Amino acid sequence: MNDKMIEKSICLELGCIDSRLRTHIYSKLCKDLVGKCEKEHGYIFGVDKEFKILGNHISTAGPGVFFTIQTNIETLKPEVGKVYEGVVCMILQLGLFIEVEGKMKILVQTVNLNGYKFDKITNTFKKNDKSIKQKDKVKVQLTMERYEKQSFSCVGKLV
Repeated sequence: MNDKMIEKSICLELGCIDSRLRTHIYSKLCKDLVGKCEKEHGYIFGVDKEFKILGNHISTAGPGVFFTIQTNIETLKPEVGKVYEGVVCMILQLGLFIEVEGKMKILVQTVNLNGYKFDKITNTFKKNDKSIKQKDKVKVQLTMERYEKQSFSCVGKLV
């Protein structure tokens, strides 16, 4: 995971403009960002409690105040060529799905399993005396990523 500095515009209702303003802003940032997946930032896991208010203005469209905030977020963004450690979460005859940090799933097709062959009886991939089964930790290098529908589709190869 990585930390990344971002600027974000949020709108608070007028009732939130009180002595707890910073708490309201932090809550709104968490609600708008944490658990989301964005093309620019990837999967967002957290928002730093320390932030800067860069500016504000009253909404002309309704009762609210817009704030421009600068803060750090904790992210996981897929990068082609990068090696990730993950857990085998699904085994199919066509390959494995590896889950990274509980969010990002990477498909490793049979042709990218470095000689491992599917064993229907045990639902594992075997190579000599080694096997890969569900819940095993493995390392995978990302070879392709595509963003669509607020998520990444990822393909990789076993390393």
